[in-house]
Amino acid sequence: MVPLAKIEDHGLDQTRTAHAITDAICRLADQGHMKHVPTEQVINDVGWVALAGQDIVGYIRVKSEAVFIEPEKHGSTRWQEVGSLWVPDPWKGQKISEKLIASATAFLLPKHIQPFAICRNAQSTRAFRQEGYIPGLAPDDRPCLTRPLVQITAKSYDMMLTA
Repeated sequence: MVPLAKIEDHGLDQTRTAHAITDAICRLADQGHMKHVPTEQVINDVGWVALAGQDIVGYIRVKSEAVFIEPEKHGSTRWQEVGSLWVPDPWKGQKISEKLIASATAFLLPKHIQPFAICRNAQSTRAFRQEGYIPGLAPDDRPCLTRPLVQITAKSYDMMLTA
């Protein structure tokens, strides 16, 4: 099993880690599979890495610049984009993508923030769908996958406590 950690918590040099992630993402972006991500964003956003020893074998971030509040369209729900999902080819098929998505989602849902993802390839789409994301529209009306916020009522909370 590959452990996950927030970038700032895993003990590697944060700047060197950010450069390694940016280099890998840029190679895929040059092939049209991802969008370029500046190193500064990797450092500034909340991100998670999957580690195999000291090797980074996966990455995802919650984009800090992408919080939208549009009450006329979305009620009082805040939205934040989860993205830049990256797992190197030799590590694909080991549920690393799903674990990274679950970590980012678990970070947002307790804060009542609606996570969404703009997927650029079938593998990312499949991984987000497996983690409960469904087709929808992003706050700027782009097609996306979004994870519904779960409404916790007093009754369901009591049931969770007794389970």
